[in-house]
Amino acid sequence: MIIRIPISVATICALLWLWLPGASAAITQSEPGDRDAPRCNQDIVGTIQKNAEAGDAEAQFVIAQLLASGHCMPLSMGDALNWLERAAKAGHLEAAYQLSVHFVTEKDEESRAIPFLRTAAQAGHSQAQHLLGLILLGPDAAPEQQQQGLYWLGSAASEDSGFSALVLGQLHERGMLGVPRNVCLALDWYEASHLTGSPDAAGYSKRLLSKIDREC
Repeated sequence: MIIRIPISVATICALLWLWLPGASAAITQSEPGDRDAPRCNQDIVGTIQKNAEAGDAEAQFVIAQLLASGHCMPLSMGDALNWLERAAKAGHLEAAYQLSVHFVTEKDEESRAIPFLRTAAQAGHSQAQHLLGLILLGPDAAPEQQQQGLYWLGSAASEDSGFSALVLGQLHERGMLGVPRNVCLALDWYEASHLTGSPDAAGYSKRLLSKIDREC
């Protein structure tokens, strides 16, 4: 998969439904005895492909997912990435994020990911904000760039990204990557992470409280 997360038939159906009313019929129940081989309505898939070729960003994103999963279309990661990039350039936020993850994890090309991440992050995509923040906080980054990284991690945390809040807590607890050590701020971020449902945050808070005075 493009982002190493298996795309289920149910997910593909949901994407089709969002793009075209009634398009969930594009994938029906699988043939008896073969649960992993869903039938496809090629008329609907063809309509989506025509719209994708005409520049519809949502349709382009759906085609990318179909090609990446091998559902309803032949499996082709190269074509999937091409459609994903077209969707991202047309302003599709999730496409921009998924393409960025591919550049970072598969190609080690952070410089190609950053413009797409910025677009999605500025539009409020919390996962893009988180990833952009981590990239900008790199150990070799200039102080100004690290401040931008903190800003984007904070933005993601404000969008209820518990993992972003947890990372900010660790940075403040340890005084890493240009972040001054501040255990009180660390506790605040751990608490914020806990409130979003992060399963690890309470343990970090308890551990830190056992090591410090009651100064916070």
